[in-house]
Amino acid sequence: MRNKGLSIVFCLMLGVQLTAQLNLVAGYMGGFPNAENYNEIITRYNVGQDSLLQAFPALEVLNGVTLGANYRMGVVSLQGLWTERFRTDEAESLNVANNTVSTSTLNTTFRSLSLGVELQAVNVLLGGSLNYDVFRQKSKIRTAQQETIVLENGWSSRFYLGTFFRLNRVFAISIQPFVWVPWSEFDVSGLDNKLNGVENTTTKENFKHFGISFFMYNGGQPKK
Repeated sequence: MRNKGLSIVFCLMLGVQLTAQLNLVAGYMGGFPNAENYNEIITRYNVGQDSLLQAFPALEVLNGVTLGANYRMGVVSLQGLWTERFRTDEAESLNVANNTVSTSTLNTTFRSLSLGVELQAVNVLLGGSLNYDVFRQKSKIRTAQQETIVLENGWSSRFYLGTFFRLNRVFAISIQPFVWVPWSEFDVSGLDNKLNGVENTTTKENFKHFGISFFMYNGGQPKK
């Protein structure tokens, strides 16, 4: 009886090994965040500068790269991803006293570690993930030294409905429109303090956004 039980377990494990497929994942992720409060800070800075030659742009797009792994078991997959989205914004001001131009810079990073579940039906994917996010911003205003002005973390989820195309037995691609739903908000008061000198106030932003991902998979692919 014991041997029979071990045989059944062995067969089940063998079956999982034969049907499971591990893939490395690499690609692009871009989104259009809701950043109304953040952009209000930027606008107040731009309006308040008399000698501004080039204004800071509004935060309307976040782009970046994604790396990770996908472990497929039949129609179900477990997926772990690391995503780094980043941008550099610049503003230029004229120093009237000596007729020189100074440049101010904002370096923004939105980093995410994600663990998710994905369902596949032929060429259609449906999935969701739990994400740990870190929002970091560094500034260099005119001649000042670069410094970190915002460093916040929080949780979010990504939900997507996409397509999956098998190119050959080891390569596949996927296009995934998604919505990024935050569970918490980021305190961006440090930006307001640095640009506009505002103190003792709290300004928060959740950066909820819609976007699209383009992923490439390298590993065993399901047969057509």
